[in-house]
Amino acid sequence: MGASASVFGLLGALAHYGRKSGSSLIRGQAIQYAVILFVFGFFMRGVDNFAHAGGFAGGYLTSAFFNPLTRERGDHAVVAVICVAATFLAIVVSVLTGLRFIR
Repeated sequence: MGASASVFGLLGALAHYGRKSGSSLIRGQAIQYAVILFVFGFFMRGVDNFAHAGGFAGGYLTSAFFNPLTRERGDHAVVAVICVAATFLAIVVSVLTGLRFIR
């Protein structure tokens, strides 16, 4: 297990930010890295390109929802709390699943 899907999420967020801010350099670099890493995934065993694509799409859509160039809205805080709760739940499930394999 790696963190490549979350790295692709950051690249997706950068691609959206570059598109919205008008920075073709940021957008171009983010997309270039994503394409290169995605292509490498086809040549390396054990790489989940669906996770990469999902991470990129998730990062892009999250950036579109939270749009860093606009004022913060009330629903941003609600979604942030939901994300923190989902993260905490995922950690608990991960630990409990891992403990099952230790016994």
